[in-house]
Order: sequence, then C-alpha cells, then structure tokens
Amino acid sequence: MSEAKNNYEILGLKQGATREEIEKKYDILLKAYRAKKISGELSEEDEKEWNAITEAYRELVEYKSKSAMKPEPISPFHEKVNKLIRKMGMDDKKVNNFFHYHSKHILIGIIVLIVLAVSIRSCVTAVQPDFNIVFIGEFFMNDTEAMAEKIKTGVPDIKEPGIQIMTISKSGDAENAQMDYAARMKIMAMMGTAEIDVMILDKTQFEIYGKQEALMDLQSFVEEAQISDELTKDCWLEVEETKEVHLYGIDVSESEFFKDLNLFGEEKIAAIAANTQNYDKAVKVIELLLE
Repeated sequence: MSEAKNNYEILGLKQGATREEIEKKYDILLKAYRAKKISGELSEEDEKEWNAITEAYRELVEYKSKSAMKPEPISPFHEKVNKLIRKMGMDDKKVNNFFHYHSKHILIGIIVLIVLAVSIRSCVTAVQPDFNIVFIGEFFMNDTEAMAEKIKTGVPDIKEPGIQIMTISKSGDAENAQMDYAARMKIMAMMGTAEIDVMILDKTQFEIYGKQEALMDLQSFVEEAQISDELTKDCWLEVEETKEVHLYGIDVSESEFFKDLNLFGEEKIAAIAANTQNYDKAVKVIELLLE
C-alpha cells in the first residue's frame, strides 16, 4: 500500500484517486512533457521526473489491476490484439497489465484503453466531437482550431470535428521511446472504441497500420472518384496474415488544404479507419483534402 501511496504523490493525486482521475492527470502531464520536448526546453531534471511519473503510472495501474481481478485465459481475439500491439513496437504484456484493471468481462482489445479514450478530450473541452481526424507519425501542429474550422466549412455535416496529433518518431530511438509509447496507447484506445474516422499518416505508420488491416480498402472509392494513379501508386500494401494486396491510402502531401495550417510533416497519406462509424463523412473529408 505504501508503494501505491508514493505513486499517487508522484502523480500529484490524492490517496485513493479513481482510475479516471489517474488517466486524466497522466494525460495532462504527458502534454506538458511533450511541449517541453518539442520546444527544446526539456532539462535533465525534467527527464528524470518524467521517468518517475511514467513508472508511477504503470505501477499504480498494475496495483489496481491486481487488487481488482484475477487473470483470465487469453482468447484468440485477445491474441490478435496483442499481435497488433507487438507490431507497433510495444510490449503486449506491459500494455495488458497497464489496462487490465478495467472490467473483467471486457475483451483486452476494448480494455486497451477505453479509459484513456475518454480522457483524451476531457481535459480540453466538454463538447464531444462527432468526427475524429488523427495524425499519426512525425507531425506537429500547435493549433488545431484552424483546421477544425476548415473541416466544418468544407463538410457542413460535421458539426464538431476532433483533431488529434499523435507524434511518433521514425527513428525509434531511446530518446523518443516514452513519447512514442504513450502516443501508441492513445491510438489503441481510440481504435478500440471506433473513435477514429480519418487518419493522416506518414509512410512508416501507414505501412504499420495498413498491414494490420486497421485501415479501410479505398479501391472502389478511388475508382469511382477517378483519383489519379499518381496519388495512390505508393499506397498499396500486402496484408501480413492473408498476403492480399489492398489500396489503403491516398497521398495528400501536396494538398492545398494544409498550406496555411502551420502543420509540420512532409509525408501525408490519408486513410479511413477500418471500423469508422462515419464512412460518408470520411469520404467527404478525403474529397476535401483532394480539392
């Protein structure tokens, strides 16, 4: 109990804080750490503090997990989720321990962070988005409001777009490992609850998610919209399990839509999440990016 108490203190939480409070606090601390990292203001002391925060978070969640439930056998579906987690460079055992404290009747793929999915926007606004666009890869955009306004103007059916920037380095070096790990967990949370509609990815992340069938095949849409082969020639991927080849994206790197948004990131491949609940809106957003 004393170890758990220390972890509460490290996170700046009161003893016995709820899981929602823990996730919300971690999200705030992650954003602060990322801001310092990007601005170059991160000191050695800040790095040590972040390592302590991450370890406290992991141990506290694991502590709650052990206190709340007994382990269950891994089902085939769980193993498929674990495979995707491993493919994205994460330790599936750590991720499962991280989130296993949620309801014991919910599958690991949903566990993976339903709690985090709720917290993603709760610290920013009480208004829930009706459509979500997520940038995944080496991207940075300081202000997403301008893009949200352009989306609402270009696609009136979307009333409250959510824009998430999930920065993941291509290098995979130790310096960025914790930030990348946290970003991937957030992505898994949103994917598990079908909260992602359109994804803008760099080439590296596009290949990871496409090969794991996390993206929708766009061949029919591309043919109907008569989209240039030049924009799709590098967006065909072979699925690892079936060896089938699908068209999962459209290159929008040169899209005029992004010109005045102060978006940093050279490669931009637009894709639709495989489990989106807003396909018609997603298509309209893709069309907007192609104008």
